[in-house]
Amino acid sequence: RFCHYFVLYASAAEAAREAGYSGQSAKHRGYRLMRTGRVRDRIRAIQNHHFHTAARCVELQARLAAMKNRKAPLPVLPALPKTPLEMNGTAAEIFSEAAKVAETSEATG
Repeated sequence: RFCHYFVLYASAAEAAREAGYSGQSAKHRGYRLMRTGRVRDRIRAIQNHHFHTAARCVELQARLAAMKNRKAPLPVLPALPKTPLEMNGTAAEIFSEAAKVAETSEATG
């Protein structure tokens, strides 16, 4: 639970409080948990999952916009990186590229 709350709040102390640690020891417990390699790996995995879920939503929105007008072919979207760390650009750039494809599909429809 600590890992999920850390991704949500980006604060080790707040995540520890939400995970059930007492308010007095939350800051220290959060710090100690963040020093654990297993916890850091789990947080990274959750963040990657959230990234791919958001990217997939943008891709599906673009495809749905294209399907709205059956005459328009389905757009070819740029390939997504495996993780956010492998991106050449920012997540905003990738999402804006997919949004442009969706807007182009809507404009032709």
